[in-house]
Amino acid sequence: MKRTFKTMAAELHLLQTTRARAIAATAGLITLMNVTCGEGLLQTYGVLIPVLLISTATDLSKRVIPNWLMCSAFAGVILLSGVASLSGRLPGLPAFPESLRGAGAAGGLMLLCSRGRIGGGDVKLAGVIGATLGPLPAFQILMKTCVFALVFMVQRMLFARLRDFGTRSEGSPETSHVETPMAGFFLLATLASIPGAD
Repeated sequence: MKRTFKTMAAELHLLQTTRARAIAATAGLITLMNVTCGEGLLQTYGVLIPVLLISTATDLSKRVIPNWLMCSAFAGVILLSGVASLSGRLPGLPAFPESLRGAGAAGGLMLLCSRGRIGGGDVKLAGVIGATLGPLPAFQILMKTCVFALVFMVQRMLFARLRDFGTRSEGSPETSHVETPMAGFFLLATLASIPGAD
């Protein structure tokens, strides 16, 4: 089937409209969670958990964390942090400068540690976590994320070795490389970091 310019333009318009609606829905969800969860910790994690759930679902199914989600979540968190800082009332979110430092520290640390082996969505997700919680809690979540991911990868490697025991020659290189969706580990680490969760 031959695609015409008109058909391609209509498909592009539909795609842009769908993304705009998704960004608006995510920002609305963050705002709704922020308003309904009340003050303090529940409100802070109420902003972060829906973003992590959507990220985990898309990372597991498509191996991608959508840019529209990360951009709208980051913008929503920074906007809420800025409004809370200006009003003098911080409902669990860090102050605006602290939010920016958290985003830079968490995203920057993830970028430095990844050496190109972790996708950009994971780096942006770390930045959103940093913006939502501030530098120190974000660092703690990153460390827990690394521990969860390491345990998972070692377990997967051991099971693969046991499964393949005796079928490969001694010097044969490991040929299978499976991408590890990191968003699920971010979700686990964040849930484990909620005060009172342990």
